[in-house]
Amino acid sequence: MDPIPLFRNLLRQASVLYDDVARTYMKRYIRLRFKMNRKTVSGWRTTEQLKQGRRGLSLLIRANAGETKALLQVLKMGYGQTGRRKHELLEPIINQPPEVEPQPLIPGDPHSVPPSISSALRALVISQRESGIITINTKPKIPAINAWGRPLSKRREINMLWEHHSNLLDRVLPPLEPAELERLEQLARGLEAPKPPKRKVLTDLPMPKGAKPHNLTPRFKRRMWKRILVNSSTLEFDGEWKKWKVTYSPFITSPQISVGKLVDFEGMSDERAGAKGARSRSNRSNREPKLEDSSD
Repeated sequence: MDPIPLFRNLLRQASVLYDDVARTYMKRYIRLRFKMNRKTVSGWRTTEQLKQGRRGLSLLIRANAGETKALLQVLKMGYGQTGRRKHELLEPIINQPPEVEPQPLIPGDPHSVPPSISSALRALVISQRESGIITINTKPKIPAINAWGRPLSKRREINMLWEHHSNLLDRVLPPLEPAELERLEQLARGLEAPKPPKRKVLTDLPMPKGAKPHNLTPRFKRRMWKRILVNSSTLEFDGEWKKWKVTYSPFITSPQISVGKLVDFEGMSDERAGAKGARSRSNRSNREPKLEDSSD
């Protein structure tokens, strides 16, 4: 597929997404990518970009068809849990002044400065770790000795610190604005509906091989929004306690209805079971045919 038809088909599929946030983001992202790559002159690079565009078109087709995995990926991109928008939301948190200015591990070597972490990012990582969203900690475990039983070199320690910091930024999820989180909660509860697309879902393009479509029912849409809401939060500075506060949606953190335990039914199980057994035996005896005595 040539670049122009591919660009048009991508915009057409993005313009019919049922979620208005993901719809707006995907249209902006498609235009930005084509604008950045329009001056590419390398043949190999152009081939790779067209291949990425075709994969993106397949993703949007499957998302509009209701495939869970593809639709979840598109929603994550729209709400900043992956992709370009995730880096845009994390950038102001990462660029905040660190809690303590790091010093070089090797005196006089500016390249041995370990990575720094701001208080806002630390609060976000700790909260998501306690909530089970991520499993990575703010600091890695640095061994005292290497595989040869010798003291670990400072250069290796620096590399391990930067590698862990890179993995941390890849896994942590950025916070949303309070208004956006509140609207996402309303969508997950079914109390609000997104702005409908101007076009209808297109069915003229062939369905990718192996796709698993699903009917886009209101219940299915709410379930997809709830899966995004589970990993969403807000980050605000508490002036009274002088620290950053991470807040999750009450729809997710509210206590669930507990299932009754066996101890709750003590005192009634034996009587009811006995009565039920007696009734069943009585009914069974009434249904059994009586056999006549044929001894005569």
